[in-house]
Amino acid sequence: MNDIADEDFKSFINQNKIMMKNLSNALIRHIIIYLLKNEELYGYLLMKKIDDFFKPQIEKGIMKKIPSSKIYPILNKMEKEGLIRSYESEHNNMKIKVYSSTEKGLKVYDLVNLEIKESIERTIWQDFLKDIK
Repeated sequence: MNDIADEDFKSFINQNKIMMKNLSNALIRHIIIYLLKNEELYGYLLMKKIDDFFKPQIEKGIMKKIPSSKIYPILNKMEKEGLIRSYESEHNNMKIKVYSSTEKGLKVYDLVNLEIKESIERTIWQDFLKDIK
């Protein structure tokens, strides 16, 4: 890290775990559609790819890897909402569920991206992001 020591950062995050939890929860659904928009993935591989997004935070102990007890309810809800779909398949002689995005999921993904883009193009966001860089 730049000017902030790792220990100071960990201390800050430990005191603000709710903020980190809310940030990751808000991003997970969007990350899922992002990952599924170009390829079908089964649940375990999807979890591993989501963990890659948060790898630095996981390695520092700020966040934990996403557990199956968290990802599968999210996937089930997204499937019920029509954002993703699944089918059963086999991998290494085990039944697995393979997920892919739907047209509705891709539309929602594009709308969220547009909202993010419009937000970060605003001067106040540009100033904020300069401090992050």
